[in-house]
Amino acid sequence: MRFGAHVSIAGGISAALERARDLHIRVFQIFSRSPRGKGRNISEKEIKYFRQRCQELAFHDFYLHSPYYINLASSNLKVWHYSISCLVEDLKLTELLGAKYLVVHTGNHGGEGVEEGTKRVAKALRRIFSEGPSHASLLLENTAGQGTAIGCRWEELASIIHSSGVEERLGTCVDTCHAFACGYDIRTREKVDETLERFDRIIGLARLKLLHGNDSKGALGSRIDRHEDIGRGRIGLAGFQAVVNHPALDRLDMIIETPKMGSESDRRNLDILTGLVDQEK
Repeated sequence: MRFGAHVSIAGGISAALERARDLHIRVFQIFSRSPRGKGRNISEKEIKYFRQRCQELAFHDFYLHSPYYINLASSNLKVWHYSISCLVEDLKLTELLGAKYLVVHTGNHGGEGVEEGTKRVAKALRRIFSEGPSHASLLLENTAGQGTAIGCRWEELASIIHSSGVEERLGTCVDTCHAFACGYDIRTREKVDETLERFDRIIGLARLKLLHGNDSKGALGSRIDRHEDIGRGRIGLAGFQAVVNHPALDRLDMIIETPKMGSESDRRNLDILTGLVDQEK
């Protein structure tokens, strides 16, 4: 398992590469655009320089993350159509930059119910891939289940994937904090086994393409989406040790999105994860 971090695109997408280099990581994640504001056009010159710099720094794999305001489950047609257009643009950028996958939160049903929300997400995905590029793939990230968020339970993600009509273009990203807050216990090897067995039965481990490694401020099943430093939250070091050494997850990258309380926060969390890896594996 490789460990990386979400790095800022402040100052431009290429500035993120220098931040990743300074962290001494081989894999990273960036936002496709401002996480809370409007996107901007990225010039061909910027894209060319970004790809060239990736080669120079030996960054072969990285991930894009769509902004938080995307809501494919919205019953507000203006929001729904805007979310679709943003993801079409982001998928194009995924191809242009050479990112491995684009990660997205599916959104909130706003009181209309999970069933109606998942139907709207599936419909949106069909439209996105009919309008978008032919190769880039999308990872649906699980949520903590806060409010009316969709995608907390494995069954919800499976329903979206299997009713989308574009299953071959979809995978999943599992966030450890979100899974724990949703009620999936991962604090011991036995509990990780149980959680992964259930995931495999409902979604299929072959669809799991990325991990977000975050401890949880909230308790098991709290539905609270609050990330914490590795080992300082309710999952704890034993839980992360079980996750990073699990043979079914060894092929995956883990990206941290832990609180940034200073320039050394990411490096400290990455070092903790690295120290948990069984050297005799």
